[in-house]
Amino acid sequence: MNMKYTASLFAALTLGLAAATAAPIIAYNENAVADSNLAGYGASGFNFKAGSVIQITDLGFFAISIGGGDAPTVALWNVTTNTQLAVTPNLISGIAPGWNYYTLAAPITLNTTDTYQVLAPIYWTPSYISTAGFTYGAAITSPVFVNSGAGWGGWTQPGAPVANVESGPFATGANFKYDAIPEPSTYALLLMDGGGVLLYRRRVRG
Repeated sequence: MNMKYTASLFAALTLGLAAATAAPIIAYNENAVADSNLAGYGASGFNFKAGSVIQITDLGFFAISIGGGDAPTVALWNVTTNTQLAVTPNLISGIAPGWNYYTLAAPITLNTTDTYQVLAPIYWTPSYISTAGFTYGAAITSPVFVNSGAGWGGWTQPGAPVANVESGPFATGANFKYDAIPEPSTYALLLMDGGGVLLYRRRVRG
């Protein structure tokens, strides 16, 4: 067998396997100390677009005061179509201070054209003067932190997206983890190399 084709095929298969088994990427990290904790803030989260096709694997929220009633649910919305894509069950039992994540039963694929939002109704919400120290996953673009401004009225269950109220100071109550989908060129390479191996075999056998 031609070693060139074999090596190329092995490399493509390895790349695809690595992409499938890599740890999920966190959408954003604050990398800063919260300026304050805002109380009675209603639903808090952020809008974003995906620079490449991704799959959401986990939805998360930031819990500070367990007894104060943090994040009963976390929701993922398609803001463009005003459609709820996923909502977690009640997460108040057994949660710990800091970030908590719920793994979805099945990943949800996001496209590169629509705007999305993840949000959680939280009583205590960490906030920052700015997002200057934040870092984002490579596929996350146009992040805008938002809140409902509804106080207690918007706390118990997430309703429609809160995309129309930009957060300032920046309240970071919801987050998510995602998997990057391999570029189509990777699969094209795999098919091309696989076809090359088959063609080579036919020539040898012919």
